[in-house]
Amino acid sequence: MLNYRYELPFGKGASGWRKYLLGGWSQSSIFTTQSGLPATVYAAPITLCATGQPLNQCPRRDQVGISDLLLNGTNNGSTVVNTTVDGDATQLHPIPFFNTYTVPTNLPVSEPLLEHNGTSGRNHLRLVGQTDLDVAVSKQFRFTESKHLELRFESFNALNHPNFAGYNNILGSSQFNTYTSTATNARQMQVSGRFIF
Repeated sequence: MLNYRYELPFGKGASGWRKYLLGGWSQSSIFTTQSGLPATVYAAPITLCATGQPLNQCPRRDQVGISDLLLNGTNNGSTVVNTTVDGDATQLHPIPFFNTYTVPTNLPVSEPLLEHNGTSGRNHLRLVGQTDLDVAVSKQFRFTESKHLELRFESFNALNHPNFAGYNNILGSSQFNTYTSTATNARQMQVSGRFIF
């Protein structure tokens, strides 16, 4: 993170209208950048249902003689997927999701065999980092020692840099290996003023 405020040297020593026009300008900025978060890529859950059978009517595993806790990609019947994929997750290159997206067929990861956990470990994939630059320019009109008017122009995410979020890490999903949202807004600009007395 880097931030600064610089008072522009214009109008120093000026008087009259030049003092009010050229003096009192300043520029400030806040720049932040960080590396991406680690992510684990999980295998798709396997549904133990007959074709067309509603999910809420699926038989329990103890009723159909299935005892393997890894068979459906979950832990002890939990709904949290925790079976990793096979392959090298570090070779994945996540992209933003778009409506016509289809999951590639030549991915460097694959579904593990039944009753096996995958070979890709926890937090193997590093997601994209985040960068943000906010800038401001202000003009101060001083009337007395204690009273002045400040006008500010501010731009948030001035570079309009997309910071992606919402990574889909489930292999069987139609949106797998895509970012489905953003962590920050697009560029926003505003003008503000305040009177100090």
